[in-house]
Amino acid sequence: MDDATRSALLNLLTAYFGDASTEEGVRGLVFVTRTNPDYHRDYTLALEAGLAAARQGDHELVTGMRRNFTPFLRDAAEAEQILTEILDAYRAAYAAATD
Repeated sequence: MDDATRSALLNLLTAYFGDASTEEGVRGLVFVTRTNPDYHRDYTLALEAGLAAARQGDHELVTGMRRNFTPFLRDAAEAEQILTEILDAYRAAYAAATD
């Protein structure tokens, strides 16, 4: 995962999920992206890249997520679980909002 994508992902996680539940964060994301396909694309790509990095055990991603999003993150497997939950919930909510 390159630095720019990691930074975009960490900013997204902090902005939408830092002080909110997954459901609240997803609602905020969908509010912004349902009328802006470029944001939808960018946010989806960032989440997908984060998920791929977590699956590869990307230590820098885990460190960044600990520093910016969830200080008690154990490892890349837990990062994968969190990002999967967010991405799945976002995709479902976006589909429902744009149908």
